[in-house]
Amino acid sequence: MALDEIGKQIIDNGLLMALKNIRWQVQRQLVVCDRAGNSVKDNPFVSGETLRVNGSKMTAVTYPAIGIDAGIAAVRRQTALLQQELAQQKLLLLPNHEEETGEMTVRLMLPEAFLTELYERGFQSMDLDYAVFRDQIYMKLAQGFALHRTALAQQWGQGQEDWQLPDYRTPKRYVQSAVSGKVPVILRGAAQKQGISCLELPGWKLTPAHPEMVAPMMLRIMAMVAGYVLLTPGVPPDEWEKAARKAQATPASSEQGMRLWSAIEQFATKYGLVDWQGVCHQLLATDESVGNNEWSVEVGIQLQQQADDLAVTLDSNSQALAGAALRQGVDWQIIDASAGLLRVNGQLVKNGVITHNDQAVGVTLSADKEIIKRLVARQAIPVLNGWVVADRHAAQELYPYVQGRALAIKAAETTVMNTTVFRLAPRQDEFITAVNRILTTGHAAYVEEVLPGSCYRALVVNDHICSLVERIPANVVGDGRRTIQELVKVTNQRYPDRVPLHLGKLERETLTRQGLGPTSIPSRGTQVFLRFDATNGTGFQALEAGTSVDESYQQVIVRALNAVGLHDGGVDVIIPNIYQPYAQKPGQFAFLGIHATPQYGMHERVLLQQTPQDIAGRVLTILDKAKSSH
Repeated sequence: MALDEIGKQIIDNGLLMALKNIRWQVQRQLVVCDRAGNSVKDNPFVSGETLRVNGSKMTAVTYPAIGIDAGIAAVRRQTALLQQELAQQKLLLLPNHEEETGEMTVRLMLPEAFLTELYERGFQSMDLDYAVFRDQIYMKLAQGFALHRTALAQQWGQGQEDWQLPDYRTPKRYVQSAVSGKVPVILRGAAQKQGISCLELPGWKLTPAHPEMVAPMMLRIMAMVAGYVLLTPGVPPDEWEKAARKAQATPASSEQGMRLWSAIEQFATKYGLVDWQGVCHQLLATDESVGNNEWSVEVGIQLQQQADDLAVTLDSNSQALAGAALRQGVDWQIIDASAGLLRVNGQLVKNGVITHNDQAVGVTLSADKEIIKRLVARQAIPVLNGWVVADRHAAQELYPYVQGRALAIKAAETTVMNTTVFRLAPRQDEFITAVNRILTTGHAAYVEEVLPGSCYRALVVNDHICSLVERIPANVVGDGRRTIQELVKVTNQRYPDRVPLHLGKLERETLTRQGLGPTSIPSRGTQVFLRFDATNGTGFQALEAGTSVDESYQQVIVRALNAVGLHDGGVDVIIPNIYQPYAQKPGQFAFLGIHATPQYGMHERVLLQQTPQDIAGRVLTILDKAKSSH
């Protein structure tokens, strides 16, 4: 299936990553029961923003979460907290099967910045009103979900339902036609002047065989279908009635889903959408449904036992630290799971890194790259020049001052996967495009000079560097026979546990700057970089260098962290030669930034080591030594 005009504009303007920023919200109908499965009169919960209570029955709603992974995590966290509260009173949380309209509604909201950027880039010139354009995007999504509803329901383990298909061609037609009966997609705000605010997909059955009481795979399927529908051609207006009649008349069958997954898999392969490929591979490997509507009191008790803080609500660092404490026989307990706060061997540790030694102001300021650099520079530590850019006009004004310099362009106060590194000075159009790529995500951009050398991340705990990794950008190594796109596929297959490599717009731009393309065949042993940055989610590799770096660099790294009132955290630096002692000469060292809560994961799986490094064990050892010294 080819792209339609909307899909072309999304791909051509590098907006594909915006699909990962769709906001998801899940609403579920639940009931509080005793251990015999009987509903109770005294519900221990009180109505609030995310919980509406009516006797033993409850409507639980998650906060809108950006990205499907965050959406699934929100459902898990909410379910776990409810289960844990009920367990103390020997009560159970079960799906409310008395509700006629179903037990779950999924909502999706498109990022406004994505819609405005798409409009300005590709459709404003058509004299199309933005409000009309915005509604058309939502209508296209609604059409796709409505026509695929039967296939989705079959995959979900539900039978044929008596859906009434409204007219999804315009908001006005929808409002006039969706007057009664169950509809597969609800358009919130369709009758209001502000336009459609979100899509609702109602009536999905809960599956209590999962700790979330919802199969996470089904939510991933919905996210994938949303992207597929948005990128591919929809139904022409004059063919909608015919398509709607056919969809309602076609009986549910597993073949419907298989055809849809096959089409999406082919599309995903063509455009390098690795996440979709993975989902489709799982769906095509079996004809069994994702859902499981079998439920019982015994299942409820089992799920309650699974819904503990450690498995559901703790961050990955804290989970790893708790595991290390178990292995080493160290006392530990969860103080606040949602805050990632543990007590380990009598010491409070937040997110596996932050301790009582760290000043709160340093933790707060760590996300502000410009302020942090000023504080570090006052300690006579080399920093790179940088500029915050809040809009396109500021970018155009800045370019004459940075023209001719190698630059890195990233988000100013957060981490997004749109960092662009120019090892050679960019042209003005390249510079503006890279800045816009950040602004589209809703964040200010940060433009920074580039120092030749390798980029490192140090994990510091109690002023000790427990790991220093060189971050090697995403790359492939030629064999003299395969093209770059073939090498990417082979590499992803060879290392399925790594973040997969992509050949998106930014990667293709990087290849072009090297005089290459996806179909180029690198000679044997030639390393080809797909990106020049090594930020999270880009498929970079890490190489442990903690035992190789000269001690002088360890000292200056710790000094940089101390400059902002921290003794624990991650420090990003550039070092051209880690073996040459630091003599405070120009070009030997440059400070990049600080992370108050760095992830262990970057330091665990490293090159040349078959098993992951036990970073949590190292952290625990350092904490234990610190306690002993006191």
